[in-house]
Amino acid sequence: MNGALRSISALTVIGERLHFLAMDADHGEELWVSDGTVLGTRLHTDMTPGATGTRFSRLYGAGHLLLFAAATDTGEGLWAVDSAASPPRALLDMPLNEVSGNVLGTYQDSLYFRRQQDTGGQLCAVAAGKPVLRCLDKPVAPIATYTLLPLNDDLLFVGRGEGLGLELWRTRPALSGAELVMDICPGDCSAF
Repeated sequence: MNGALRSISALTVIGERLHFLAMDADHGEELWVSDGTVLGTRLHTDMTPGATGTRFSRLYGAGHLLLFAAATDTGEGLWAVDSAASPPRALLDMPLNEVSGNVLGTYQDSLYFRRQQDTGGQLCAVAAGKPVLRCLDKPVAPIATYTLLPLNDDLLFVGRGEGLGLELWRTRPALSGAELVMDICPGDCSAF
């Protein structure tokens, strides 16, 4: 590649391929893929043709899928890549700032994130197989600096409930409801 890439970030392994964001003079920042060799490293997709590039919000592996939020010249939203040979497919139109910096993690084929709301935030997810926005109906605001952790058939997350401090919650992957597991910090806990 002879130093053609000016920056490389968001290294994410999916199967036997490395996906990453890279910037060059002809494409700006775009999605690249590599099999670990010089000949096997190439531009995966030029989502925003021209030197301007695409605005990305990290890359996330979810099983065999690559998930990410991006803003192109035609709009903003969540995307999935099914294989190194397939182009990104749009999952959901959504402002990049609603996802950027708010992702809690992935589980199976879904990306979980804290969606900003007037109530302080809401745990939401988008599945690549059924790309509709689903959100937890219970008023629990997840804390985006913590990760969502799968345990058995539940997902654990740290959040604030109405009138409660910092707590450990659990929900099902379908976000059908949340249950308080433990009150980590009784009271207001404004220091967190």
